[in-house]
Amino acid sequence: MREQENQRDVELIFSHKDCILEGMQNKEDQEEIYYRREEEQQEIQRYLAPKAFSHAYRYTADGPVPAVELGERDNLLVKGDNLPAMTSLMARYEGAVKCIYIDPPYNTGNLKFGYQDSFQRSTWLTFMKNRLEVAKNLLAQDGFIFVQCDDCQNAYLKVLMDEIFGEENYRNSIYWHRTYAGKTVSKKLPWNTDTILLYSKSPKTALYRVTAELTEADKKAYTKDDGDGRGLYTTVSLQKTSSPGPETTYDYEDNEGRIWLCPKKGWRMKQSKLKALENDRRLYITDKTIREKYYLTERMAIGKQIDNFWNDIGNMNRANDLSYGLDGQKPEKLMQRIIAMATREGDLVLDFFMGTGTTCAAAMKMGRRFIGIEQLDYIEETAVQRLQAVMGGERRGISKATAWKGGGSFIYCRLAQQEGRYINLEEMEDAELSWEDVEFTRNFYGVEK
Repeated sequence: MREQENQRDVELIFSHKDCILEGMQNKEDQEEIYYRREEEQQEIQRYLAPKAFSHAYRYTADGPVPAVELGERDNLLVKGDNLPAMTSLMARYEGAVKCIYIDPPYNTGNLKFGYQDSFQRSTWLTFMKNRLEVAKNLLAQDGFIFVQCDDCQNAYLKVLMDEIFGEENYRNSIYWHRTYAGKTVSKKLPWNTDTILLYSKSPKTALYRVTAELTEADKKAYTKDDGDGRGLYTTVSLQKTSSPGPETTYDYEDNEGRIWLCPKKGWRMKQSKLKALENDRRLYITDKTIREKYYLTERMAIGKQIDNFWNDIGNMNRANDLSYGLDGQKPEKLMQRIIAMATREGDLVLDFFMGTGTTCAAAMKMGRRFIGIEQLDYIEETAVQRLQAVMGGERRGISKATAWKGGGSFIYCRLAQQEGRYINLEEMEDAELSWEDVEFTRNFYGVEK
């Protein structure tokens, strides 16, 4: 940490921080090539230049057909290194993504994953910094980004995201109770949670209200019943939780002529609303108490506001959700909550560590547009096939909750390669690409023939 002249109190310092890291994410190709931003601009421009696309197909419930154009409302899956894939997306989607969710490598050192998950910490931070900087540019001004991690690097990731997105845009650390069992350990406590860091693009943007179902313990609090047909209820305080304001500072006279002195912090509502509650028999009044009635049937319909500890969403790889035999697969219900908090129907969702396609599957069932990026070869056997099943109306995951009936479409394509290297847009005419590949790439970037 060192003092900064740009009004930042502290900064996270690590090797290669000001570099661009070129290196594949799979275990077979672990070469790490660093380009210094100020000294190797030509190499950086080559690596991050817009890429040509190949093998573009439009998928519907009837199967794939070759695609030569990408519509404004089309969903998109891209196979390739996510950093040059994201910089290629900038030409079309800069500032257009309403919600980004990523579940990147946690850098656990675990060898069972298909991707590289054993970096030096400085390498991992450079890897993440490069991608988060581009992600910020893709994010809409009223957008949100959710980054899932665990304790291996989470503390460092939080400081890094403060630098990139601004501390003023940090909203929450969400703790997902991802599993309910752990090995018996003696030197530390079992680890059963992941952390999801939530940031906005602007400090003024509000999240959409998301509620959870009442638990059996919640329902047990509703013990009172007036016998008026409204059923069980509980009571809550009418005192404001923050400082009083002029419209909520008053003494209240009830319909029996009793005077209730203003609470220390004021009332939770204006006098006219308090009177309306009393007239509707929604106040619980005794000789010493005046409180509001909350009815169980209404609360069950509304749900309860969620907090930042999510222990009501099922385990990873549960049998009642789609499973593709890959460790770490998230339940669709987790993605449903995240997407509902940050978007409305028709908004664009991006996941550039797509994995098995859970984010995209949930987005499709919720009527959102989506972009997914994945480098590893299993994309075609997992995400592509999974989304084909979704379009066919499969009934698992959140299908019932969203009344999903099937339909929709997406385009799947690859970053074009030749002799093991991605083909830049400016090289396309001289590369060995099919007519369809050239047409799709031109259409993607709006390049005239």
